[in-house]
Amino acid sequence: LALVALNKCYGRSELEFSGPRAVKAEPLIENNTHYVKVSFNHIGNGIIDPAVERKSKYGTAISYFELCGEAGIWHAANAIFNDKESVKVWSRYIPNPKKVRYLWNENAKSLDIKNSEGFCAFPFVMNVK
Repeated sequence: LALVALNKCYGRSELEFSGPRAVKAEPLIENNTHYVKVSFNHIGNGIIDPAVERKSKYGTAISYFELCGEAGIWHAANAIFNDKESVKVWSRYIPNPKKVRYLWNENAKSLDIKNSEGFCAFPFVMNVK
């Protein structure tokens, strides 16, 4: 709460007070694979990919993403860190995703997406636009 007060009341905008929040989900096609690119705000100096901390490239798998298509049936999805601001999500069962969600399962215990300050991302459901 102190970080919220410092940021909002005392104008210390350089201090991040929140975990990453999804702001946009857009279709992305790479190498004939249909992805959903989910972008985040409140990332501080960037989303932390454990692979980058180990000096390898972006691409660590992320748990508890789901996609649904026209029928509205949710399927578990694959997800990886794309860059410091986004992740890529896909499922072989959903070739044309309409919605994406994260940590929406009641058994989800993931802390995979964190910003540079160590705050975890919030659960979300978004339309793919």
